[in-house]
Amino acid sequence: MTGACGIECERCPIYIAAHDADYAEELAQQWRRDGHSEAKADWFRCEGCHGADEVVWGDDCAIRECCKTSRGLDNCSRCEVFPCDTINEFANDGIPHHREAVESLRQRAKND
Repeated sequence: MTGACGIECERCPIYIAAHDADYAEELAQQWRRDGHSEAKADWFRCEGCHGADEVVWGDDCAIRECCKTSRGLDNCSRCEVFPCDTINEFANDGIPHHREAVESLRQRAKND
């Protein structure tokens, strides 16, 4: 399952934690070590972009909103304006797996 932004849900720590209580606790501990002192295992609720609105990680995700809700697409690679400013900002936000996700979308767009 690929999210709107290109993240592969099955590889995403938040998605994994949503489906594995032991891993959720480990991830919460890691987040607490990384400065999120309030992190708890039950924070990690996500069924991916294609899940119900109430069980997605970021209910305010502009990429998901545009792709799924506004345009009715599975992922951004299918959009006629890909790559747009929003997805480019995501790719260049300094988080390595975001850049990798958008590169994956670029490959999909070439192959579609």
